[in-house]
Amino acid sequence: MIDVLIVEDDPMVAMLNKEFCERMEGLKVIGQAESTADAWSIIDQQEPDLILLDIYLPGQTGLEFAESLKKKGIFIPILFISAADDIESVQQAVYFGATDYLIKPFTFERFQASLKKIIKFDQALSKGKVTNQKTLDQYFCNEQIIQSEMDSNKLSNRSSIEFPKGISKITMKKVVKQILITKEWFTTENIATEIGISRISTKKYIQYLVDLQILDEEMDYNTVGRPAIIYQINENSAVEIEQFVYK
Repeated sequence: MIDVLIVEDDPMVAMLNKEFCERMEGLKVIGQAESTADAWSIIDQQEPDLILLDIYLPGQTGLEFAESLKKKGIFIPILFISAADDIESVQQAVYFGATDYLIKPFTFERFQASLKKIIKFDQALSKGKVTNQKTLDQYFCNEQIIQSEMDSNKLSNRSSIEFPKGISKITMKKVVKQILITKEWFTTENIATEIGISRISTKKYIQYLVDLQILDEEMDYNTVGRPAIIYQINENSAVEIEQFVYK
């Protein structure tokens, strides 16, 4: 759950921002401030995970507030929501740590797209694993850029994949083809049964794909007896996994 602080002096806009947050899962509004002075009071009591920040505020501006946070070493992601559409304001917002910048008036769809990216990135980092370029690209890159790069990599990698010792190209192709057919969550036994090889051998190939972060794995406790490990194609690797078929 991401705790959100709304800093907005216009009651109608503040209410709209709050309603938009409440329409999304994973967000919780912990405070609303009409000035940066009020915002400081809230931050002193409970540090938010995200600030929705206007620029034109009474007293200290939103940009000055963001600069103060940076100088104090308080690094809280900031989504600027402002009527300011001049280049200088946008440049300063980016310099002071803007995760995104929405110009009023804005749609819920645009707001949702921005917050989804922030939520997804927060979830990825909260897993406590070493990050990688794919995870960072989900946050910093436009989706079209990511897709274009993935398509390019797919073409270039078809003839350059080198499997580790013990991983057969022919068997990998069989495993991946069955995974693509299955689509939903599956177990090692599901794939092994369909392609006619041992569960132990199949597990080796599936684990290889998990290590590459092409497959996600979870524990399924809705089974009789021991919990089962189930797998699914990572939503960002749908194109990448196909290279093992075309290889």
